[in-house]
Amino acid sequence: MKLFWMGIVLSIIFLQGVQGIHITDDMYFTIEANKTTCADILIPDALGYSSVDKIDYIITSTTTRDWSDVGGGTINTVSTDHDNTHKFPVCFYGIGKEEGDCSDPFVITINSPTLGQTRSFDMGICVSEFSDVDIADIGAGDVADVLSNNVDFFDIGFESNTIYLTPGEQADLKLLLQSYGEFTIDVQLSGMSASPSNMVFTTTSTDPYEEKDFSIQAPSSEGEYEVNVNANIQGCSDSLCAKTAKLTVIVGDQQAPEFTVSIFPLNLNRKDLATVTYRMTIVNNGDAAEFTTNIILPTGITSNFNPSTYTIDSGSRKIVGFTITPQAASDSYEIKVTAALGDEFKEAISHLSVNEMVADVLRQAASSDNVDMNQVNNWVDNYQTTNYGDDVESYRSLQDVFNTDDNENNTNNNTNGHDDEPADFNLWWIVIPVVIIAVVIILFLLMRNKGSEKYFTPEEGRIRPLQTL
Repeated sequence: MKLFWMGIVLSIIFLQGVQGIHITDDMYFTIEANKTTCADILIPDALGYSSVDKIDYIITSTTTRDWSDVGGGTINTVSTDHDNTHKFPVCFYGIGKEEGDCSDPFVITINSPTLGQTRSFDMGICVSEFSDVDIADIGAGDVADVLSNNVDFFDIGFESNTIYLTPGEQADLKLLLQSYGEFTIDVQLSGMSASPSNMVFTTTSTDPYEEKDFSIQAPSSEGEYEVNVNANIQGCSDSLCAKTAKLTVIVGDQQAPEFTVSIFPLNLNRKDLATVTYRMTIVNNGDAAEFTTNIILPTGITSNFNPSTYTIDSGSRKIVGFTITPQAASDSYEIKVTAALGDEFKEAISHLSVNEMVADVLRQAASSDNVDMNQVNNWVDNYQTTNYGDDVESYRSLQDVFNTDDNENNTNNNTNGHDDEPADFNLWWIVIPVVIIAVVIILFLLMRNKGSEKYFTPEEGRIRPLQTL
């Protein structure tokens, strides 16, 4: 009978709604234990090429089948007609995994034999109830580390992440930066004779957005090129204070999509529940036409976005400004904007976090073997009294404590999805699977609280809500 009721509980958990995420390159994010999380690859947008003909795509991944439905050498095919956006779902499995388990870095590859083009996306996932999405170039680094080493103090990017030029053409562009901290940020541009190659941005909580003009020169030969951006907060040498961005430039006679949609900022954090400004950019590469806009929001945020119809001339763009206001003191949100031209549509997605540094601390504490709850609580209490960006040193000190405790324990736990345990480990799982599953389920149900983020407290011995800042 106990097994019967446990089966019912597991069924309820597994059948709960999945979270939608838009896959981009260098993307690392969390999924919940005992749930399936699905992410969308937007085709042909993800490839950056389009055609008026039917296009075939092959999608593969280097991850394993226990982490994703496209892993383990599976070959997935999809076809699209004239460049209308097609969503190809890729699902990731938190089923049977515990807080702190992480995949190895993996690659999802999209290949179009029709176009003769291939694009790859570096990715990684960790299991955690403390949600996070980070964009970072980590190479062969550790997935858990990238989630702990990116707090999105600011975001930097372009009006469009992919542009199309003819050989030798010069383009005048804008670099966008946004932050709600009191920061001076040094920026370096490289590639395609970008000029100027050095810039300085200044942000405040009341004046968070700044844009600067720059130009690039396309080479004489066709191909795909990049403009790379490196940005660093002055007075801070920590990687938490740095961010990169990349502009893809396709040079040649390749047909541009009929229209594109983008959003800025793409990934930003706030320390309070104040309003965040956004801009949606629609670029019309076709004939003059009417475009209908919309927004899709999760619960817990409000917006002044007004769904409308805009007439955009050929070769022109429309920038739609709007605001988002978060309602929870520590949470992560996905903001999706869409534009439609007749039966063709495009979408762009941004991720907004509130108090991401706190969520990162809680995630590390939850997966650490020895947690001094007083120390965690003291850090969070102090965080709530400091200026935005002043917690980098204390954050790193707390990370050192977690790492030291884990090294001293030397538990040999499997946190990367590999079979690194002693030979008799699997026998224990066979003997006592029900006990292990029951513990995971009970902890999951007790700790799960969508209304607010949580952190450890000695008074309760478990968790308490983070105060609204």
